[in-house]
Amino acid sequence: MKVLLVWLLLALVLGGLVGMLAGRDPGYVLIAYGDSAIETSLWAGIVVLVFAYIVVRALFWLFSRLLAGRVRFRNWSGSRRERLSSKRTVDGMVALADGDWKSAGRLLVDAAPHSTTPFVNYLGAARAAHQLADYEGRDALLGQARESTPGSRQAVDLRQAEFQFASGQTEQALATGLHVLSGSPKHPGALAVVKQCYLELEEYDKLSDLLPSLRKAKAIDAAEEESLQAKIALAKLAKSPSAETWRALPKSVKSDADVVLTYAQQLLENSEGAAAASVLHNALTAKWDDSLVDLYGAMPSNDPGDQMVHAQRWLKERPNNPRLLLALGRIALKQEQWNQAREYLEASARLRKDPEVAGELGRLCLSQGDEKRGSEYLAQATSLPKLPQPEL
Repeated sequence: MKVLLVWLLLALVLGGLVGMLAGRDPGYVLIAYGDSAIETSLWAGIVVLVFAYIVVRALFWLFSRLLAGRVRFRNWSGSRRERLSSKRTVDGMVALADGDWKSAGRLLVDAAPHSTTPFVNYLGAARAAHQLADYEGRDALLGQARESTPGSRQAVDLRQAEFQFASGQTEQALATGLHVLSGSPKHPGALAVVKQCYLELEEYDKLSDLLPSLRKAKAIDAAEEESLQAKIALAKLAKSPSAETWRALPKSVKSDADVVLTYAQQLLENSEGAAAASVLHNALTAKWDDSLVDLYGAMPSNDPGDQMVHAQRWLKERPNNPRLLLALGRIALKQEQWNQAREYLEASARLRKDPEVAGELGRLCLSQGDEKRGSEYLAQATSLPKLPQPEL
């Protein structure tokens, strides 16, 4: 209120001053342009200029207010779209976590154009499409994810390779994984996908070449590396079952039970019993495995006495191993040491009920004339290897 009064007083003072000056000398203003001219007093001209200035300022103010309103409306409209997009994105992620693939894909795709994180939207929608077996739609959404976020190509390619492998598109997954490795040779995720593809496609030579990279990138632990080497070794033995192939295998693989069993059986099929016994003996000495001692005891042998020496040495370290006692009983049968064989077999039977032990005891008892015990054991028996038996 006080400010308004001050301005009114100033206006009155200025008005009086202007009126006094105008009465004393009105002045003269002439504005000419071409054939036209405007004449007026100085003070009237000043009033016109002031009025024109006020009008121009008012127009500028009105225009700026209209422009500001438009900007505010645009900001409000954009903010509203972002809020709606954010809500749809959250709803889509919830549907994704809940396994509602159809709703998740629709919500995430609808929200993507106005989302602050379109990469997340497209990647989530791609997962939903993958679960719905819409592989073409999945790959298209992955392409949109790449375009939405610079620098995301490697991450998207890796996810695509994982999706392709999971959907049975193994060759495509391999190509995508190798593409990632071409740009990033030590990428653990890409190495893992390529490893899985080689296993699925039984490309064991290529898997063997990949092992050093997997090891350096720490994409596998020691146990998995040992398992992979065993699978590679089995594939090599199946392709070329020879002594040269065996010698070329890593030392650690030569104590793997499956690999040793495979090679020993190949040797036995080729009538190389002595070599098979040596392979089994070396493997059992390095790393004990009951399946190996089973074959060691049951296999045909030209030197069962040597087998007995080794097996009795193992028994000192494992006096209560029923599988080793079964093997000793079978070796004794091959030596035609019937009573010793029965002692070993009965000792095994006391430690554990086993159809194989019962079978060996049953036919041994029958061969020795003990029909009652033999029949009791054979009732619990399973199929047995052909071994010598005493003659009545």
